[in-house]
Amino acid sequence: MKLTYIHTVIISIILSASAASASWLDTVEQSGIVYLLFDSPARIERYNMAEQGWDADIALGETPTAFTVDDSAMYISFGRRTSRFNLDGSGEMHLRNTNSDVRSLMINNDFLYLYDGVSFISINKNTGTFIDSVDYWYSMQGLSVAPNIGVAFARSTSVSPSDILRITLNNDGTLGTQTDSPYHGDYPAAQKTYVFPDQVRVADNSGIVYNADDLTYSNSLAGTFDDLAFYGSLPVVLRNNELIAYSNAFLETGRYTPANAPDAIFIYGENVLSFFTQDGETTVSAIPINLLSPDTPGEPVDPSGLAYTPDNIILGQGNIVYLLSPDNLSVFRWSVAQRDYVGTIPLLAAPKFMAYSSGSNRLYLAYQTNEITEIWLDQGITEMPFVNSPQTPCGLATAGSNVFVCDPSGAWDSHFTYSPEGTLISQKDWNYFSKEYVWNTANQKMYFFRDDTSPNDLLWEDISADGVIGDDMDSPYHSSDGITHPLRVAPDGSVVVLGSGRIYDAMTLLQLDSLSNDISDAVWKSGNLVTLRSLNGNTEVQKWTAAPYAIEKKRQVDGLPLRLFSIDGGYLVISEVAGVPTFTILNEQLVQQHSRKVMPWIHLLLLNKQ
Repeated sequence: MKLTYIHTVIISIILSASAASASWLDTVEQSGIVYLLFDSPARIERYNMAEQGWDADIALGETPTAFTVDDSAMYISFGRRTSRFNLDGSGEMHLRNTNSDVRSLMINNDFLYLYDGVSFISINKNTGTFIDSVDYWYSMQGLSVAPNIGVAFARSTSVSPSDILRITLNNDGTLGTQTDSPYHGDYPAAQKTYVFPDQVRVADNSGIVYNADDLTYSNSLAGTFDDLAFYGSLPVVLRNNELIAYSNAFLETGRYTPANAPDAIFIYGENVLSFFTQDGETTVSAIPINLLSPDTPGEPVDPSGLAYTPDNIILGQGNIVYLLSPDNLSVFRWSVAQRDYVGTIPLLAAPKFMAYSSGSNRLYLAYQTNEITEIWLDQGITEMPFVNSPQTPCGLATAGSNVFVCDPSGAWDSHFTYSPEGTLISQKDWNYFSKEYVWNTANQKMYFFRDDTSPNDLLWEDISADGVIGDDMDSPYHSSDGITHPLRVAPDGSVVVLGSGRIYDAMTLLQLDSLSNDISDAVWKSGNLVTLRSLNGNTEVQKWTAAPYAIEKKRQVDGLPLRLFSIDGGYLVISEVAGVPTFTILNEQLVQQHSRKVMPWIHLLLLNKQ
């Protein structure tokens, strides 16, 4: 059939005579031919990728349950019976019967492997001579084979927790051991496995990538997917009807949404071949790989006078304030020096979390899609892929120049650390979710709560300078009393103050004292603790003496409290007036510092001197 050009970049080739009632069972590619197995009517359809056309269908006399193909033959199971065929469907040769219907067939060297849900059987692929049979502990699904290393991979089924499995295939066709990963269900369940072209890694359709030799965690493809193909060694994923390309570091490089939702994908030359059914016919669209291009953010939003509530506010180098606004797909920036907003950082999607490393001057953003991105602020404001978390992050922070992530993988939750280059350094499960994670450089500890556990508590976790997660400790009280956000740690690592006003020793987590009121934020400057609290619909700034913590000075600021920062010569108070973030600068005596430029549209408050 001649090719029909839909437009200049997508070509559709329609196969006639496919029945609308057909069930598409499986698809295999071998030597440039894609074989599609159907059960009603029972047949194999063949697409020649080099010629961009269809070969004649192969009719099958019985309903198939599994098949595979190599360079010389097709192997098809019809329930309990398995046969060998020439590549054109002729010359059937019976190979073997099994106790139950065969669910999966694989080839490795001269051996054909049959799996019927109970027994894993190896036979000579040419003669049917029996070699070996093992009933493994775990039942399996979604098998794949890595012939270079003599290993099969699968996902366990009918058992909880689910895990990825590895089966040794010996050179003589006998079967070796079945082993599972060291994680025992820490990562999401899946149904299918995919071996990478270099056979060094294997992925499953949960999006987790494992090392093939020992099933240790390698990386993530940022969530579940429907199919996986390779452009050379680079993964291309089909997810939610969208094609997504990744680099060899598993960072997204581009995406494209085809006009018709693919059911399976293969890559030939410079095209992604999308196979799908349309009006009961099998259809192929050839999509040039260069269409999988990066998305670009929209025009920057002007925040001047804009009513929005930031999800997170961070003070960075150069006294630039970063305000995360997922609703506006933006990180807004406000300069203390200019007393004004500076260029907005536009985003492609709405992040869940934002973190900042002062050492590298980088912002990090975590998304619902498992993706974590970075912005090198010294080199512009372009968002770039950083790393993919195994599952959707539940927290994000930095520990020096390293990146800290909370992820629901593993028992309870897991904490991960990554190097500035995106390399996984350390992970530790049986851990906790917290609404905030606060790093202290002086004692190399991450402080957090266990917000999803009762009773709640205050904890710290050691993270070494090279990013390795170490010992942890929780307070001796094991009570939720007073465990309220925010959580702030003195820069010298001496004490921790909580939203309840309670003050704890930062090492022993013993309570030392308490302030006379709850607080909304806190900083330390020149040895003094300064806090914010909400009072009668406005913000009160409080400066405290040393223990026993009496109020030395206080100042009212309009609006509800958002954040407090220590800056050169004083403090920056951020409050919300009529829904608009407002910036007020005070000196160390809590007296307003006159600005060089008054910007009424950002509600810069001018306070009278005491």
